[in-house]
Amino acid sequence: MKSLVPAEFLRFFGTRLWLLHLAAALACGLGLVGLVAVVGPENSDPPLPPLGSPEGAGVLLQFVQMTLFVPAALGTFAITSEFRHRTIGSTFLAEPRRGRVMAAKLTVHGVIGLAYGVILAAGAGAASGSARSSTARRWASPPATWSRPSPGSRWLRPSTCCSA
Repeated sequence: MKSLVPAEFLRFFGTRLWLLHLAAALACGLGLVGLVAVVGPENSDPPLPPLGSPEGAGVLLQFVQMTLFVPAALGTFAITSEFRHRTIGSTFLAEPRRGRVMAAKLTVHGVIGLAYGVILAAGAGAASGSARSSTARRWASPPATWSRPSPGSRWLRPSTCCSA
């Protein structure tokens, strides 16, 4: 088992899959929470609570919870790709006890999933922290001349914004 875990880390970082993990964590953490922060929670319909309040923190956690499928999908992809490319055979030839091989894979991808969660939380914290600053709030607030479209209006339909 001592040699299986470092071998699995080497296998994971030997491909570009770890870049996909990193990009997904940053996109989910910074992207979703940053989008709420830039648009402003008060501009949604119905309005969300302010980001600095406990209810706003709960809303941000719900946005982060929507990204829980990403590490599960990437872990599934990492395991099944070995069967697809038939590289699992050489692993089982080197270590015939399949339980140890799967335990090593579970350990490695568990650590990588933990790192994903830390990066996701750091990205979400950075996005929500910048949203609470006064300069970000002034930049994110829409001008007073913007108006919310009324229900049933023809706002931003191609027929109304583009003349033929």
